[in-house]
Amino acid sequence: MDGYFQPWLGLFPIIVGLLGVATCIYLSAVYLTLDAANNELLQEDFRLRRIISGVALGILGVIAIPITRFDAPHMWEGLAPGKPASVLMIAAAASLVASVGLLFLRRYWLARAAAILQVVAVFCAWAVAQYPYLLVPDITIQDAASPRSVLVAMSVLIIAYVVVLGPSLYLLFRLFKSSPSGKEEEY
Repeated sequence: MDGYFQPWLGLFPIIVGLLGVATCIYLSAVYLTLDAANNELLQEDFRLRRIISGVALGILGVIAIPITRFDAPHMWEGLAPGKPASVLMIAAAASLVASVGLLFLRRYWLARAAAILQVVAVFCAWAVAQYPYLLVPDITIQDAASPRSVLVAMSVLIIAYVVVLGPSLYLLFRLFKSSPSGKEEEY
């Protein structure tokens, strides 16, 4: 299977894909656990799913360590002990453990905050470990950047979009998070 698909079928891309899926499952359970506060049975179901997905995420992370060493040497070097990316990965692992532990204590807001910190730390560790590359060894951050005129135009547009769409999105989320009659529906 030479060609386009061959690089995507190695162990490293597969484990990273599995980590991505496990992270999405974990985060969805994190948010749904707190959103189901008015239904204890549903909240317990999401709590259990979150614990299972957190443990699975930790196991996949441990499995990814030797695969990274052999299949992604540039990233492995960036994650070497003493480098900033390794500190971020340690923070991510500690946040994952803290999040799962806080679930056992039913401290859902703190568990959500720890889960958010875990995902942000993993993303930052990836960026720091691969710096200056986006795609090793072909595309650097500098190569991927648009011309200055495009970056300025996009910055102006983003500000305009936030001013115009921000209030509408706030109202939309506010409406969908509130109950129509003042009391929550039974599931």
